[in-house]
Amino acid sequence: MTARTSSSFSSPFLPENLNIPSNPIPSQKSKPSRQEALRLVDQILADNNLYNILGVASTATTEEVRRAYISRSRVCHPDKLPGNSKATEAFQKISTAYETLSNTNSRRSYDHNGTKINSLSSEETLSSALLQIFNEFMEGDFEHLLSIVEFINIQNPDLNIDKEKANQLFAQVREVFLVAGKYLNEVKFEVMKIYEIQGELRSLSYFDVFGRLRLSIQLSRIFFSIPVKMNNAVADRQIVNNQLCKLLSELTGLLEFSERTIGRFDAWVANRWRTLPLSS
Repeated sequence: MTARTSSSFSSPFLPENLNIPSNPIPSQKSKPSRQEALRLVDQILADNNLYNILGVASTATTEEVRRAYISRSRVCHPDKLPGNSKATEAFQKISTAYETLSNTNSRRSYDHNGTKINSLSSEETLSSALLQIFNEFMEGDFEHLLSIVEFINIQNPDLNIDKEKANQLFAQVREVFLVAGKYLNEVKFEVMKIYEIQGELRSLSYFDVFGRLRLSIQLSRIFFSIPVKMNNAVADRQIVNNQLCKLLSELTGLLEFSERTIGRFDAWVANRWRTLPLSS
């Protein structure tokens, strides 16, 4: 395979040495021209064979089917070809082909009887395919990403990306995502509570001084408690040091005490106001 410069390698989602029976990808450039994209759209619309629509052989693996689907979706997506009504139809055909051929049972039914799945939402299909790649990554399966690295090395030997170092990088990035997920899971309800308090503040009367003060203190308490909760969630990835964490804990405790005190005082004032005799 002829080496190319790093500025012109083909899409990493295209499988290497793919045996395409017909209707090949219009260009080996990473970004095909509009004319090439339109030609591919016409080819897809003119063909009813699902393998040809994706540009894969009938013996293609599920992974090859997925790569081809993502690659062609990038080219034929309606957002990439604004003003072209055919692109939507071609994108739907690609999605139907992927949904049918990516599932073992539906693919077997198509091969024997020509039965294919009716795609309800092309965008949902694309999101599902991308989510599957991300889920594999989060499970520690870097095979798809490493195959991309290998393909880039073949197309651009001058880059010479070390697969072992790439694997280590993917593992580190995955660890960051996992930690971020733990942080998000820990603070999501706190963020929702902050949003609710903002709504309560907007609904209060300007003359409700104690109510506004109580909610403002509550808002501050939740805000300062977030770093502490994140520290407790992931012990080996501390957001703040122990001294500052202790200080924030004491501060949130003081704010909580102030919030309760003002709340009780506000309730006492409101009760006294209701029991005052009306002037004659």
